[in-house]
Amino acid sequence: MSIARAAAGLTYLAISCCIWPVALLYYICRVHTDGKYKSNYLQRLGLDLPSPLSSNQTRVWIHALSVGEALSAAPLVREIKNRRPEIEIIFSAATETGMKIARERLSADVGLFLFMPHDFPWAVRSLLRRIRPAIFVLIETDPWPNLLRALRREGVLVCLVNGRISPGSYARYSRLGGLASTLFNCFDLVFTQTEQDRVRFESLGVNSEKVAAVGNLKFDSSVPELCEHEVRCLRGQIGLSEGRPVWIAGSTHEGEDEVVLRVHRELLSSFPDLLLIIAPRKIERRADIEALCAAARFSWGVRSKGEGAGRKEVYILDTMGELARFYALCHAAFIGGSLVPFGGHNLVEAVAQGTPACWGPHVFNFDEIEKALLRSDSCRRIGCETELADFVRRSLSLRSGSGLGTKQLSSSGKGIAGLIASTLLERIYPA
Repeated sequence: MSIARAAAGLTYLAISCCIWPVALLYYICRVHTDGKYKSNYLQRLGLDLPSPLSSNQTRVWIHALSVGEALSAAPLVREIKNRRPEIEIIFSAATETGMKIARERLSADVGLFLFMPHDFPWAVRSLLRRIRPAIFVLIETDPWPNLLRALRREGVLVCLVNGRISPGSYARYSRLGGLASTLFNCFDLVFTQTEQDRVRFESLGVNSEKVAAVGNLKFDSSVPELCEHEVRCLRGQIGLSEGRPVWIAGSTHEGEDEVVLRVHRELLSSFPDLLLIIAPRKIERRADIEALCAAARFSWGVRSKGEGAGRKEVYILDTMGELARFYALCHAAFIGGSLVPFGGHNLVEAVAQGTPACWGPHVFNFDEIEKALLRSDSCRRIGCETELADFVRRSLSLRSGSGLGTKQLSSSGKGIAGLIASTLLERIYPA
């Protein structure tokens, strides 16, 4: 290792140690002001770790940063447990929303849930010696140097699954030179979403024998198509009448809601009974969207308050884990995080329900998925407000059956979780 890399490693180690008292003070302030982190801040600080687990149990530790990663991890967890029920799954997350979704979706398959401690060297070392995993699986992102080094020292197989590097992240890692190579070569296996991601990892110095482009787990993680009975039940829950035209804006960001509401106002002149469902990416933004609805003189209902859609013009879906199912109620969908330069959100959830979908120009997190979906007439990249209105108007006019081809494309991308699970299990149980 070069002197520069050794110095960088020591500097990071020193900084991570010095940050601990700052983090402690931060969490104490949050707990005593708004109560956030009250139930888990000790885990985050490495002060409330699980009791030591037995050494004669094979374990796979899967870490997901937040909600999106937790949803992507779900089919992999199930595949591992289906193939080897005796394996114990440890699941960690970094956010409260990610943990909530993981507990809701995976309680039957996971033996232990925990919040990942911050990258304090003593905390990650102690956690590893307590849970004794055979494999550590990181979903998509969040590589921490102290954790990766500790995993390697303990002889744990380290895997990156659904790996991706956005153009911005690639530029930043490239400036690190050999440091990025040292970091990513801590992984024994890297499963990337796309060929472009594979090339980026290799250009950052990752051994090509470790990297494979297998596809995106989000194809496997999409909610199965709802049957007619399930759709009727969901309609009944919110008081949505049969045959009413509905469109949805899913995972919207600040700056997109205003566009969506203006388009909705325009569409109401052609479809007077039209309902718009807005699902903000951050549910804390509900009050902001309510203010926008009030300013635009829309009537609205809020899911978290138990209100129905009824005769409302706008329905705010501000609950966790329901968006994928609500796509099944709609005749057109706009996928947020794409009119603003965020990189887009899950493009598969809507089309898995057979719902025509559109998105803006900023979907660099889903390049390969976008290419596949754009082969269908029921998916489109739009560049402005007018194009959004045109797409929704066309989809509403066509109504039933317009998303069938896209649904087939969504199904054709599945099977990735099984492939990854097989590869991981072969490393634990070699033939």
